[in-house]
Amino acid sequence: MNTIGKLVLGTAQFGMDYGINNVRGQVTPDEVNEILSAAGSVGVHFIDTAYGYGNSEDVLGNSPSLHNHSFRIISKYAAEGLTPIEQYKASLKRLKVDRLYAYMVHNFPTYSNNTAIWKEFVQLKKEGLVERIGFSLYTLSELEYIISNKLEVDIVQVPYNILDRQFEPWFQILNERNIEVHTRSAFLQGLFFKNPETFEGNIKPLAKYVKKIQNYCQTQGIQVEDLALGYVLSSQADGVLIGVDSLQQMRNNIQSATREISDEEMAFIRSIDIIEKYLLSPVNW
Repeated sequence: MNTIGKLVLGTAQFGMDYGINNVRGQVTPDEVNEILSAAGSVGVHFIDTAYGYGNSEDVLGNSPSLHNHSFRIISKYAAEGLTPIEQYKASLKRLKVDRLYAYMVHNFPTYSNNTAIWKEFVQLKKEGLVERIGFSLYTLSELEYIISNKLEVDIVQVPYNILDRQFEPWFQILNERNIEVHTRSAFLQGLFFKNPETFEGNIKPLAKYVKKIQNYCQTQGIQVEDLALGYVLSSQADGVLIGVDSLQQMRNNIQSATREISDEEMAFIRSIDIIEKYLLSPVNW
């Protein structure tokens, strides 16, 4: 299995400060170019961005490395005064490309508050301007709505990591329907790397789970990123999104992606049953 090819380079950090464990702030354009070069040179095919990620699309468009490699670019629609087609064209202009691989609704309420927008996504696909159309989802009820209402969806992005395995039973079903599955939050926005003793406020109940993961990795002599990334890459997901805020992080993730997870490690992960599932969504932090 080509696990490197399943990696999806997330670019929120390229356009704004993003992630609970990000202490470096927004990545500089020069380092973005180096990250893209490192990713493309080892066979990372996917780049995930969004109109709402600050100036991420502009930074990507100005990067020579974006245009030197055959990346499949995914962007997302945010209701900011433009129609989906208008915003799609604006994204193309920012990215300096002719078409995107996939275009998604960034937040499901944008669709549920105005279902007519989906017609424009379908039109973009029919005109050959985009290969796949879909949704970035946050809850199982959103996915169930899409399936029950038989929307013409080709791709979905869902949260998925060691602690948040709620969408996993759907992966095979979606694959059988030719719906591409991309996952995000492999590291739960970097929470897995933070010192659990420093957890405060709403995230404090998650400390015991993160501590269990960190203690297991220390005992086994493995890195937390190896366990976390190895788990999601071993799934039936077609793409696994990783966000990086440095070239070194990109290199570390590439290295982690080459390591296969063991049966014992899988059993350990399966043994973790988080009670406070509402905290798996960062919006509740």
